[in-house]
Amino acid sequence: MNRIASFSVYLLCALGTPLLMAQTTAFPLPTGGPRTGTVSLMDAVSAAVSHDSSVKLAGLDVDASRARLLRAQGAFDTRVTTQVQEAHTYYPLTNYQHSLALSAGIDTFSQTLNFTQYAVDAQKLTSSGIQFEPSWRMSRAADNLENLGGVNRTNLNFQVLFPLLRGRGRQFTTAPLRLAKLDLQGRLAQQRDTAARTVYATVEAYWRYVAAQQRLQQARAELARSTQLNESVTTLIQADRLPASGSHQAQADMASHESGVLFAQQVVLEARQALGDAMALDPLDSLLIGAPGDALPEPQAASDETDAATLISAAMLQRADLDVSKERIDAAMLGQKTAASQLRSRLDLKVESGYTGLQLGSGPLDYVKSTESRVQGADVQASLTYTWDHANNDARGHLEETRIDARRAQEADSATRRAIGSEVITALGELHASTAALVEAKRAEDELRQVRTGAQDRLIAAAGVLGDVLTAEDALSSAELATIEARARYALAVARLRYATGTLLGSDPKHPSLERINLVTPPVR
Repeated sequence: MNRIASFSVYLLCALGTPLLMAQTTAFPLPTGGPRTGTVSLMDAVSAAVSHDSSVKLAGLDVDASRARLLRAQGAFDTRVTTQVQEAHTYYPLTNYQHSLALSAGIDTFSQTLNFTQYAVDAQKLTSSGIQFEPSWRMSRAADNLENLGGVNRTNLNFQVLFPLLRGRGRQFTTAPLRLAKLDLQGRLAQQRDTAARTVYATVEAYWRYVAAQQRLQQARAELARSTQLNESVTTLIQADRLPASGSHQAQADMASHESGVLFAQQVVLEARQALGDAMALDPLDSLLIGAPGDALPEPQAASDETDAATLISAAMLQRADLDVSKERIDAAMLGQKTAASQLRSRLDLKVESGYTGLQLGSGPLDYVKSTESRVQGADVQASLTYTWDHANNDARGHLEETRIDARRAQEADSATRRAIGSEVITALGELHASTAALVEAKRAEDELRQVRTGAQDRLIAAAGVLGDVLTAEDALSSAELATIEARARYALAVARLRYATGTLLGSDPKHPSLERINLVTPPVR
C-alpha cells in the first residue's frame, strides 16, 4: 500500500490532553487516477476522524469554550491603570480681580493654571468576593496669582469593599468561572461522543462495503459454476445422455446469475459511496476507494458469556454522552444556587484609608518630598450601603428558570440512562443472535455444498435430472449469501455493542484511542 502513510490522529481533550493518540495508518484523500491498493478498516476510520465536519465543529466548540473560560478567569485579573495628565488653563479675571492683582504687583487679566498629575490605580477581585482598590496620585499645581512657586501633593489611598449579603462568598463570586469550566468539560465530552459516533458510522459503512464485495465474489462464483454446469449439460446433450431442453434450463440459470453479478456490482458501488461519505470524501473521490483490506471478523467464543448488567454498569461510566448530561446537571444546579443568592438584599461595607502629603516648590525633588512632607495623619473612611428590592421580580424569575433547567437536565439524564441500558441489551442480544446464526449458516452451507456436489455427480453419471442440480445450486447460493449476511451482521453487532458500552475508542473515557482490536472484538467483562 504505497499510497498509505502513517500519522497520528489527534483531537483535543480535557485542558489540552489529546483525545486520540494511537498511532494509526491514515487513508490519504484521493486526488484522481485509478484505484490502487486496498483500504483497511483503520485507514477508513482515521480518514473519517481527521476530515469529518462534525468532528471539526466539535473541536471548534472546545476551542470556543476554552476562550470563554479564559474570559471568565479575567474577572480575577489584577487591573492596573496609569494616567499622565498635563493641563494649561486660562481663567479671565474681572476688573475687581485685576485691580487686586495690580495691587500685588501682577499685571494680568487672567489666572493661568498649570496642572500636572501622575496616577496609578489598581483593582483586584478575590474569589471570596472582597475587592481591593489601591491608588496613588502625585500632582503639581501652579498659577500666576496664588501659587507662584507650585504646590506638590501626593495621595496614597487603599479601599476595600466587603459584600455582606448578595455577592458574598466564593460560591457566588466564582460561579461564572465554574460554569465556564463545566461548559468546557461538557464540550470535551461532546467532542468524544461525536468522535465515537463518527467512528461507529465509519465502521458500519466499512463492514457493509466488505459484505457487498463478498456478495459480488459469491455472485461471480455462482456465475462460474453455472457456466461450468452449462458446459457439462452441453456435453451430455451431445452424448445423447440428456434431452436438448436441458440446454435451455442451463442457459436460463446462467443468465440469471449474470444478472445477479450486475446487481451485486451496483450494491458494491452504493456501499463504496456510503463509505466515502463516512470518510468525508468528495463524491468523485469516493470512486477511487480501493477494495477493502480487512475481512469480516470471526466470532469470539467469550462473547456468549458477557454479562448484560456488567456492560450496562460499564457504559454508565464510559459513555461520553452521559458525561455531557452530568455536566449539564452540574451547571444547572450551580446556576440555581447562584440565582438564589440574587434574592438577597445587598449590603456592602466599604473601608478606605490613606494619607495626603504636601510640598511647596517647582523643583523635581519637590514631587518626591511631597510623599512625606506635612503628613498630618491617616485618613479613614467607612460606609455601609444597603440596597433593598421589594419585589425583585427579575431575580425571582431567574431562579424559577434555573429550577426548570435543573429539572429538565435531570429528566434528560434519566432518559439517556434508560436509552443506554436498552441499547446495550439490544446490542448484546444482536451479538449473541448473530454469532449463533453465523454458526448455523456455516453448517448449512457445508451441508448444501455436499448436496450440490452429489446432485452434479448424479447428473454427470446420468443418474439424476438437471432440475435437481439447479435446485441444489440455488440452495447453496442462498446458504452462501446467508453466511455472508450472518458474518456482516456479527461485525455490525460488535461495533454496535462497543459503541453502546462506550468502549469503541478504548476503555479509558478520558484518553480515547483508535485501536483496531476495539473495532473488531466485543467488549469483555
